[in-house]
Amino acid sequence: MRLTDLLGSLDALKINADQRYILIRREHLPDRRVEVLSADAVRAFAARGSAADVELRNRDRVIVFSMEGDRGTALAEVLQELQLQTRDNGAPPIVTVTGRVRAPGRYPLEPGMTVRDLVRAGGGLDEAAYALAAELTRFEVTDGQSRQTEVIELALADILSETSAVSVPLRPYDMLVIKETPNWSEQGTVSLRSELGPDLGQRERRKSGFSSSVIDLRRNSAGLSCPSDVCGRWRLKSIRHASILHRASSIDKNSFAFKHSSRNFPLNDSIKPFSTGFPGRMKSSAIPLR
Repeated sequence: MRLTDLLGSLDALKINADQRYILIRREHLPDRRVEVLSADAVRAFAARGSAADVELRNRDRVIVFSMEGDRGTALAEVLQELQLQTRDNGAPPIVTVTGRVRAPGRYPLEPGMTVRDLVRAGGGLDEAAYALAAELTRFEVTDGQSRQTEVIELALADILSETSAVSVPLRPYDMLVIKETPNWSEQGTVSLRSELGPDLGQRERRKSGFSSSVIDLRRNSAGLSCPSDVCGRWRLKSIRHASILHRASSIDKNSFAFKHSSRNFPLNDSIKPFSTGFPGRMKSSAIPLR
């Protein structure tokens, strides 16, 4: 019996199942020593009966994980079994992947396991991963007295390429670090409010500040629409700029803008050529600007 015979089809798996990392816990008799294998279900169904379609044995336990990041207690139990059966200062067959993968953490070291297999076990690279390079930290214990640390730079793109023959085998204690793309930042939103209305719209915000996209200010405090060339377009480049913009809108409502109306001079150009304020109240009968 093979893995594809047990699963039936990929449709039998839940929609959030990790099809690329199926764990197989194998127990050997009579000593009940635990060994761990893994399989890629997509490859297995693409080549039924091949080496990718693992042949199952009596007492094998097949574990399917979720793609939501946490591998759960099933993986923790397998790791604990591997640690408990390690004796006499032996190295437990466990490796680690950290950084920008979807499911970072510790994983069983399989026979012949490589860096590519460990990335697959970690759910693959996430959207912020630096796909060109990675680091492999290797720990070696010498004569049971001292531990040596070696950091190996890896050409990750070559290792993960489907057509590449590059293969980096893993050892116990190995830790793979997937770096983050330089200058990567998560997106968020910031809302600005003023006399123009309850909400001027949302701004994209990143860890490094505001993005350079623009906001259209198209309504006054009475809710009347105003032309975009009157209200203007603002570029917020930093949190400080946003703070100045907000403060100016509450203090100097009518003095500052590119072109705007003021209560004293409706729909006329501002006396100041540039500022960070907002338009004042506008009349519904618009007079075209010069």
